[in-house]
Formats: sequence, structure tokens, C-alpha cells
Amino acid sequence: ARLHCSGKYPTGPVGFSDGVGHTNKALIMMTCMQNGILLQPDKPLTAIDRQFDPKRMHIAKSHNVGEALYSTFSSISGLQWQYFLAVDVVQPFKLVPQVDFYPQVETQQTSYIMHSWGNHKVRRVNANSTIEVITGGQLGNFTNPWLLLYFSPVEPTTGWCLVGELNKVTTVSSKRFSGLEFTHDALQFRVMGAAGEEVAVHYVPPNQSVMHQTVVVLPQSGVKKVRVAP
Repeated sequence: ARLHCSGKYPTGPVGFSDGVGHTNKALIMMTCMQNGILLQPDKPLTAIDRQFDPKRMHIAKSHNVGEALYSTFSSISGLQWQYFLAVDVVQPFKLVPQVDFYPQVETQQTSYIMHSWGNHKVRRVNANSTIEVITGGQLGNFTNPWLLLYFSPVEPTTGWCLVGELNKVTTVSSKRFSGLEFTHDALQFRVMGAAGEEVAVHYVPPNQSVMHQTVVVLPQSGVKKVRVAP
């Protein structure tokens, strides 16, 4: 998954280089629709400003690792889904959305549903929340030297949150979703893809902290409007 992130989040072409007959289709499908169209964010993956703190760089160098703190985002209907990738973080990093996200979060009242790759347990955080990030186990002895965090925006008026596809590296891509509409009674959106493709869409209703799922089967046109209620 780390290679998927570093290869797909720059938003360029993606190639796989497995030997003939050894391609892992399940891994490749984490990056794209059924028809091969890549599901990518809207901005190339870039280092956040605070990665270049001289003290952090010195400590990482003393542990013989190259610490990396990257971010990118998808933008749909005026909302931004943020992705944060941490690699070889040997000292706790205190991530603050209002400080570290781009585009800059406008108000402290902005809130998100946060989860990590491979862990579907959610946590509600605000723009000024502090999220402690560290990868692996003991310093210099990493069992998993990377961490990918997802921040799905909570629509401020109604409280709905579209989390997207948990089986894709980019959970919400503007190539997959469009036309979000929010009311207190329902969340509506369009899903795009290949004819006959099954898309498992996750969301969190207002005033809840548990993800729900709806499975969308796309018609011949490859586009379907979906409505979900609490």
C-alpha cells in the first residue's frame, strides 16, 4: 500500500512491474476503477512545511532514516478530503489540520471523520485538533514504517460525511464522485465508473460515529445518482 501511495498520489501515470503471470490484481484494483481509470487526488503528493524542521531532520538522521510527512487532497462540491502519509517517523509528530492541511482550513469549526489505512475505526477531529503521529514500534525497529491517514469532511450544516471507498487508496476521487447534495434527511451524490461495476460506498450519518455502507451497481451509462438516509 505504501508503494501504491507513493506511485499514485503524485497524480501521474501508474505502471506495475510484476513478472509475467505474477500480477496481483487485487493490489492493482486498489488504484483504479474496473475499467482501469485511475482514482487519484486532485493535487500531487507534496511534503508539508513542517517536515523541514531542522530539529526533526537532525533526529531522523541520527536514527538513519529519512522522515517524510506528505499530504494531498480531493475536492468535490466545495469540500476537501485530505490524505496524510507519514513515513519513518521516529519521534511523535503532532499533526494539526488547520496548520498542516492545504488548502488551508478556513475555520476552527471545520470537522472531519478520521480513519487510517486498514483500520476502519473512526474518530471525529476538528481543525485545531492535535493528532499524534508515529510509525512502527520502538525507535529504529519498525514493524510498519508508514501510516496513511484519511480525513473526510463533515458537511457543516447537516452533519453528513462521505467517507468513500475503503478498498481504494484514494477513498474519494473527483473521477468517482460528483454532485454532492446535503439535507438533514439525506445525502445524495453521483457515482461514476464502468458499466456493471459494483462500488461499495461508506458514509457517516449526522450525529453518528459509525460508518454505514451502500453498494452501488452502475448501469450501462456508467453513472448513477445515489440517495442515502440516516
